Amino acid sequence: MLPQQRRLARAALGLPNAERTSYRNKHYTSGKGDYHDAWVALQLHGLAVLGTDDGLAVFRLTRAGARLALEASEKVREADFLGVADA
Repeated sequence: MLPQQRRLARAALGLPNAERTSYRNKHYTSGKGDYHDAWVALQLHGLAVLGTDDGLAVFRLTRAGARLALEASEKVREADFLGVADA
């Protein structure tokens, strides 16, 4: 995972925060641009999945993608991965 991808992944998880635990798992893009391209690369490596919501692309991390984004003392909530199939 490249540094830009890791920053995007952490933001998608709502990290950093005081609880050191994720509270979401999604990132919306317009379907073009650098952020979208970074997420597509994560998807191609099985680290994210792509869906749509109201015409926008919405990416969600797989558990494998989330693990790569976490700092050592951070964790994810299982509820953030409901409906996300690991690649």
